[in-house]
Amino acid sequence: MGQKIKPECFVDFLLFARDEYTTKHCQTVAVISQKLAADLKFSNNIIEHIVTAAYLHDIGKITWDDTLLKGSNQASSQEWLKIKNHPEIAGRFLYQMLSPVLKEHERLWIALVWVHHWKYVRDDDDYPPPSVIHGTIHPVLSACHLKFEDETWDLVRGVIQVADCFHAAVAERPYHHQKRTTQEALNDLFTKQEEKNRKLFHPKVLQCLGDNCRWLEEIIGR
Repeated sequence: MGQKIKPECFVDFLLFARDEYTTKHCQTVAVISQKLAADLKFSNNIIEHIVTAAYLHDIGKITWDDTLLKGSNQASSQEWLKIKNHPEIAGRFLYQMLSPVLKEHERLWIALVWVHHWKYVRDDDDYPPPSVIHGTIHPVLSACHLKFEDETWDLVRGVIQVADCFHAAVAERPYHHQKRTTQEALNDLFTKQEEKNRKLFHPKVLQCLGDNCRWLEEIIGR
């Protein structure tokens, strides 16, 4: 039997063939996630898996048409339904690619990719809704058999969520009418956190991001 191809080795090809921005976004989220995970004192082994999952988190977008993937306008309500499906599509894709025998770290990749849009305090506005996972036990996540209530798990998944939201806030996109600086993007995330009663992002991860403003400015360039 041949060796499995590392997912991060061909994600560049799959995404870049569709959209250069999404490729660079995944790369940047992986870099930020690595810094956050290191500052939060995760082991080198866990950091490596967080970075891989961050690299893969938007692989589900390869199924979008160009109008949605590269559009210059905010998504319509119908398009938003498609957007909400991309974490599940990514999870299914990775599951099929890595099956039939899933190693423990591969289960972690799939689970992190699947829930990278979950808030710190989960509710059914998240996608996919936690009730779907907890209530029906989706077969893919069931195969990953991770403990979703574990405090460390919340911190691990929070790293990718915060890194992803920060770069989305600061990134140059056609529908962003003006460039945001790193500090402006950070202010936006902290404001949203307060508006949501500190339930949106993991407080430790968000504070760690805020403590890295200078380093983030070097990555973003402003």
